[in-house]
Amino acid sequence: MTDSLRSSSNDTLAPASWLQQSPAEMVDAFRNFRWKRSATDLQSALASDDAAALASLFRKQWKSLGPCKAKRKQAAWRSHAELLRTQLKTTLVETHPEIVTPWADLLDRAVTDSVEVSRNGEAAALATTAAAVADQFARTPLLMVDCAPEDQLVAALQAIAAVDVLLLSGGHLPDETLLALQWGLLRDATTLQQLGDWPDADDEAAASRKRLLGELSCLLGSVFTDLSGMRDLSRLGRSMLASELDAVTDSDGTPHGRMLNVFPQLLATFARHATICEQTEQKFLPGKSEERYRQLLERGCALTDDSGQLALSTCSPEQWIPVLQTAVGMLPDWKKQAWARSTLASLPGNDEAASKAADKRGFAEEESAATHTEWGEVTCLRNNWYPGSDRLAVLHGRADMQLELNVLSTPMLRGVWKTQIQMDNQPVSLSDNWAVMCWHNVDSCDYLELQQRIDGLILERQLLLSRNDHLAVLIDTVKTEADTPLSLQWTLPLTDGWRARPANGERHLVFQKPGPLRVLPLALPQERVHKADGELTADDQAIHASISGQRAICLPVMFDWSPERRGKFCHWNRLTVTEERRVLTPQETFASRIRIGKHQWMLLRNLQHSGKPRAVLGQHVTPETLFADFHRTGEVDKLLEVHYGEE
Repeated sequence: MTDSLRSSSNDTLAPASWLQQSPAEMVDAFRNFRWKRSATDLQSALASDDAAALASLFRKQWKSLGPCKAKRKQAAWRSHAELLRTQLKTTLVETHPEIVTPWADLLDRAVTDSVEVSRNGEAAALATTAAAVADQFARTPLLMVDCAPEDQLVAALQAIAAVDVLLLSGGHLPDETLLALQWGLLRDATTLQQLGDWPDADDEAAASRKRLLGELSCLLGSVFTDLSGMRDLSRLGRSMLASELDAVTDSDGTPHGRMLNVFPQLLATFARHATICEQTEQKFLPGKSEERYRQLLERGCALTDDSGQLALSTCSPEQWIPVLQTAVGMLPDWKKQAWARSTLASLPGNDEAASKAADKRGFAEEESAATHTEWGEVTCLRNNWYPGSDRLAVLHGRADMQLELNVLSTPMLRGVWKTQIQMDNQPVSLSDNWAVMCWHNVDSCDYLELQQRIDGLILERQLLLSRNDHLAVLIDTVKTEADTPLSLQWTLPLTDGWRARPANGERHLVFQKPGPLRVLPLALPQERVHKADGELTADDQAIHASISGQRAICLPVMFDWSPERRGKFCHWNRLTVTEERRVLTPQETFASRIRIGKHQWMLLRNLQHSGKPRAVLGQHVTPETLFADFHRTGEVDKLLEVHYGEE
């Protein structure tokens, strides 16, 4: 690999300034490439030593590939350039401003319609900007020995930008500028051809580099059809992209949790590649990778709320929305997919086509909008695909996991779920290893159960989101074999604007704005006149909950934001649970009945397993966890049942 890089770098280096060469020297530089014998027009231009004729030939080739009068083709190439421009401006402008800023400015000008360039006198400004960028590009090899991954990434992005400039504005560039960009791209294509496949990446910077080199290989292999070996280069690029897609996604397309902060860049690479393949009539990805990419798009939509915020990610909607809209909109049958229609229609600034498709076909979709990957350490509980959906998401690859709760698509909780445990008055340190014990994805609810075992202590965490009732339940259970004092504290981070007030004489919290929403501490007595072994409070930044006890403690907190139940009477109380006529202790089980307006639920959480059925509210039950809806008719609808040993 090193020898290939040295060879390609040394044999095809440009002079100190490409633009200072004579026309004959420019033409001579193109003779070093391996052209196909079938490229007779090109061979004639090279033989004539006529730089103007050579530039005219290249200009015609770019014009045949680039935007024409067809609106769809124009929009496709402009989307390609805009995705690249956004990536340059949002990810690399701070670290490489001297390189990124001129290219971003050039792409801004290139995206402008050719007619507007002529009418507004922008051609001269475009040519001036392009000349400086082209001269620098011709003197910068794509890959140098011992080059840092981020520098190689920037070089690859420059090459992709050069293609966009030639496609969109080649007709407005002076001959010497066009030849400089052309020569630099041919040099990079030759380098990639000599390099071959890139080794597996061991970190995200190296992985990003490999994805971009795969994209660039496909791009150059598709546009330089007169150059020998370009078909193999395209095939190699597709293989690299497919390999990286497989490395960062689960079998259902869900991205690994570590990828969420760079999801826009990841998806932009594949969306640009899809544009090139569509316009040049090339195969997109090999084998089953195309279906994996389609699944990735669906999971990306499931992780996106109505504001365009990607769950569990630091990227902004401004970074994410254009990429998602472009990628989903390029699916040939997106109008037939309910998840695609609903997502595009609900995003800010949705286009007319998305709205019409949504209005015509509706949002009916049998497939769940929830997402879960144990391998990727990401779970997103979501009640439906409709705008205004509820979402509860966690990134469970760390001790204090990342948590988000959206109620009617309004963010309420967002940030780190801090957990503090003490055993025998000594703090217990949690590990980053959460074992997934149970995942339910059924018509009534989505449910996740996680567990940690630390030095004789067991922590079990349960998350439930109702599909129909606009409620969620968070539960932590801490158990130990010894009769030891235990305490548990939560800090749940609030988003801006949420303000709570305690209910009069009661322990639950009421949020009015942007609410309405209630938070119920089910393990504590409702009335404050009764002594409690815990507390539920809130400030402007977070909700704080705590519980203490001996040997086994359970902290269940219920969130209710149903508009139908707004302002309705609210009551909850602990229930008596028996086993063979013996009343069980709080260390053995927890049960509560919750009433809000006309609705009633029961929550049962058995803390110790005896293998015998237990009785509560006239029901004989065996599950470890039960969440049931009690109808006024006396009928019991078991929304969730989790049995011992169930996975």
